[in-house]
Amino acid sequence: MGMHIILFFLSFLLKDSDETQSPAEPVTGFEYQVMFNLKFDRDQKFTEYKGVMYATPTATDFFMVTNLGNNMIPLGQNEIRIEKDTMFRVRKDFDKDVMIFSDLNLQGNDIYYRDTIHPMRWELSEETKMIDSLECHKAETVFRGRRYTAWYCPAIELPFGPWKLGGLPGLIVEAYENKKDIYFLLKKLGPVLSEYHTPAPPSTSLQGYPEHQKYWRNVKKVMRGTFQGKEDSDCISCLTRTDVQFFTWEIIPEQ
Repeated sequence: MGMHIILFFLSFLLKDSDETQSPAEPVTGFEYQVMFNLKFDRDQKFTEYKGVMYATPTATDFFMVTNLGNNMIPLGQNEIRIEKDTMFRVRKDFDKDVMIFSDLNLQGNDIYYRDTIHPMRWELSEETKMIDSLECHKAETVFRGRRYTAWYCPAIELPFGPWKLGGLPGLIVEAYENKKDIYFLLKKLGPVLSEYHTPAPPSTSLQGYPEHQKYWRNVKKVMRGTFQGKEDSDCISCLTRTDVQFFTWEIIPEQ
């Protein structure tokens, strides 16, 4: 990975001074290995995705690609998973100071919302480690109910990172939440053409993050009522009730 990074970093620094660039100006391409534990606190059942991020000096686009045929790990009888071949799209527009992200609703359709760019507050550490040929520094934060550790490279002065993470004084090379149920590792990067699919243009008509939380709270309420209704119709004295739990990257708090 080291040689790819060195060559790309030089090309990124020289790009702005190149006056002979064609109209189809190249952008930066990053590829992350993404590991996701489908079971979270209950067990370990990991599935792997490819995280792709494209960057210009003013915006980044991230999305995850999965192979549904290889990723169909069986779950329990009362468990469901919502997934498609491309998901978790996040666009950070630094000029307009807006983040657009997609989420899959219960029907498996993309819904886009607005969010804040890099709202997390990082605790920087003096601890370092080598990842491939890169010296990386440690940072930690609590973001949307989960604690994350990130290893960033100050030598690559880009405040970018996978998914919604970022805002550090260097590119995030590795990141994970405290139990490593969510894990990112930079695998390669280099120049690519700018013809790529972006999630959605910033729009004032998009709902904000509170509406995203509200949607999933309502889904949980409906599902809980449905399951409890079925139980109540079949029992005279029920001592237990079915609980509905969502295991997601961002914890949706109860109101």
